Amino acid sequence: ENVDATIKKNHEFSIKDSLNWHRVSQSIILMPVIAKTKKDNDGNIVGLRGWMILPTGYYSKNYFKPLQVDAWNTYWQWGTIAVLPYCGFGTEYISNNGFFFGIGTLLIVPEIHFGKYF
Repeated sequence: ENVDATIKKNHEFSIKDSLNWHRVSQSIILMPVIAKTKKDNDGNIVGLRGWMILPTGYYSKNYFKPLQVDAWNTYWQWGTIAVLPYCGFGTEYISNNGFFFGIGTLLIVPEIHFGKYF
């Protein structure tokens, strides 16, 4: 086996292992979120669902395509902030170690978020 084939094989293993995440912790403009991954029938991560801590509210994110690591992933989201409903969309870059950074909207308000898949 040559060096290039070994590197490719190890990278593919790393990506498959990375997609085995079950939880995520993130902060949206200093609003912490704790969520679980949503998966399709093939085990691909297709979104998140969970709770905002302060202010308390429901949180749901849905990727337009199954999550890809080392790539930008677009999504739409909805939920509540206290009792007020919101929706938005955005994109985030997710590295193979689970850390991510993204930009998006909450209604029409721009937001920046970051976090970690576990």
